[in-house]
Formats: sequence, C-alpha cells, structure tokens
Amino acid sequence: MNFPDKFKPLLSAVAERMSEKRYRHTLGVAEAADRIASYCLADCRDGIIAAALLHDVAKELDTREALEIIRNHTDYSDSDLICEAAHHSLAAPYVILRDFPEYADRDVLSAVRNHTVGSPDMSLFDEIIFVADYVEAGRAYGDCIRAREALFSALEASRDSEECIMHLHRITREILDYTITYVINRQRFLHPRTVETRNAFLSREPMPYQEEIKWKI
Repeated sequence: MNFPDKFKPLLSAVAERMSEKRYRHTLGVAEAADRIASYCLADCRDGIIAAALLHDVAKELDTREALEIIRNHTDYSDSDLICEAAHHSLAAPYVILRDFPEYADRDVLSAVRNHTVGSPDMSLFDEIIFVADYVEAGRAYGDCIRAREALFSALEASRDSEECIMHLHRITREILDYTITYVINRQRFLHPRTVETRNAFLSREPMPYQEEIKWKI
C-alpha cells in the first residue's frame, strides 16, 4: 500500500518503536483496515489508517511499564490486569496522547483501546480496526485465512455500504468465536469483555429457527 505523504512521519516514528516483524504486521493491518473502510466507512479512511498504524504502538513495552501506565492513567478492571494480552491495547491510548497528540482523537483512541478484547458497544470505526488486526495478509493461521477470505469476498459481492456493514458484523462475531475457542483450548485467561462483545454481536443476528423454537414452547 502506498500511504499518503502526510503519514510518512508517523510511519517513521512507529517503525522506530517496533521490531521489523511487528512493523510488517502494522502495515498489514493498515492496508486491511483501509480496504474494509473503503466499503463500510469511506469518510473516515484517514482516521482508520492512523488508528491502524498506532494500534500496536505499546506492544513492545515491557510488562512493568505497561502495567504502570494502566494503573496510573486508565480506568481498569481486575481482568484488565490479569489479561496480559490486553496490556498493550490498554496502555496505547496514553502513549498516543503523550507522544502522538495530533492523532489523539476520540475515534482513534477508542479503536486502539478495543482492538484486542473488544467491547460490547464497539463503534464501526472500532470494529474495522478489530477485524483488520485479525485478517491482515500476514496472518497465516487457518481461522485468520478463513475470516479474511470470507470477509473480502462478501464485501466485494455486496450491493451497498449497508450490506457491507452487515457482513462486517457477522465476521466480527465469527472472529470473536475463533478467539474464545483459541484462548480456551490453550487454557489461558479469557477476558470477560470478549464474551460480552461476542454476545452483543450475536444479539444483532436473527435467531435461527426462531419460529420453530417459539412453537415448541
């Protein structure tokens, strides 16, 4: 992806904070997020790119520094402290406010905070970053490949942005299912907000066999 010139300083600053592998992932997320936004939220593509480039800006902080930021600069729960996988996303908004204030608008900060474990009230902007992080082209896991192929084939076949958004919601819920299964199978701590997010997105979908179930009752 050829990023607009205005993002070159941000690209350089982000690259200095990351390993080469993490930076490649970040570029992949930005490309995927911009592609999704072109179907679902075209008016916000610059903000989407900025959020994608900054989503892992705190990923390579050591655990002590990340926890110090979370405790001193965020509203947090016990689960936030226990779930090590979420530390970087919770610390990142503070890092952005401190080091990249020109990008610290509400949408960017919210999307960066929610991109790992989700949130039941995720905005469409949040959702695009959440999904892009999972489906970016560098992800070689089977579930990531299936989600990526399903999402982009559905978006390309859609008739309008409303239909695209419907497909995005469906893929978001499937990604949450994949994530929950992955975490459980590895006997890791499952953040309750991920379950809450999954149920919130499931409630948006029609209940299968609703009429049959109603009749049986």
